[in-house]
This record gives sequence, structure tokens and C-alpha cells, in this order.
Amino acid sequence: MPEIDELTIGNEENLRISFHSPKVDSTGWLKSYTITISGNGIIASLAVENPPYGLSTSCFFEKLAHYWQCWKPEYDWGALDGEFDLSANADSLGHITITARLYSGGWNLKWKAEVSIALEAGQLDSIAYMAKSFFEPARSNTS
Repeated sequence: MPEIDELTIGNEENLRISFHSPKVDSTGWLKSYTITISGNGIIASLAVENPPYGLSTSCFFEKLAHYWQCWKPEYDWGALDGEFDLSANADSLGHITITARLYSGGWNLKWKAEVSIALEAGQLDSIAYMAKSFFEPARSNTS
């Protein structure tokens, strides 16, 4: 699986969640990246450290793709340092809403931004594939 430099999830309403600007160490581990959310007059970005422990962001997308009909009412994931979180919900017709929330300042919250993107369940496999390539480049190249 080839590495990718950006993973963007969006819809026809120009709402976007983008993971970009990856910094990879000499072993191939993704040390950090930037998440940007945008839409309807807002653009917010944060740099994110990617520690080698905890549940990977790619696992969030993989679970969405494989189990979107099983989690109710919502499936959540959060970055270990609390700088952003993701959640998703689904209806019985295969409509998925993914929400990204960014928080600046950690425990001393300075600002918060949020965007929600409506997708079809059929898009989740492709997103999960790209997420694995972005968030796990070393593992992806050995699979």
C-alpha cells in the first residue's frame, strides 16, 4: 500500500476534515501531523503528536468501515492529548455522519471548532484504506 501525504474526507457541501503534513521518523513511524477542518466560513488547524501507544486514528476509520451497522447511537475516538476527537453515527439507511472537534489549549481551553460531514456507508472502505496508509505508513508498506 503506498503512503499518502494527505487524507481528506469531505462532501459536496465543501465540508472537510483533512489530515496532512505528516512527519515520519527514520523507522517509518508517523511522529506528527496536522488536522484541518473547514466549511461554511471556518478553517481551523492543529498540529498533533502521534505517540506509538493507544488506539490509532486509522483504527477509528477501520472500525467505521467494518462495523458501521453495529455501534449505536455513536462511535467515538479521541487523541491521547485531547487536542481533537472524532465521532460517528449512522442511520439504518447507511447515512454516516462523521464529526471532528478540535480543541486549542488542552486543559486551558482557548477555542473549540467542530465540523460534521454526511457520507454514505459505501465510502467508508476507501476512507479506511487511505487512513491506514496515512496513519500507519511503516505498517502499510510491509503488509
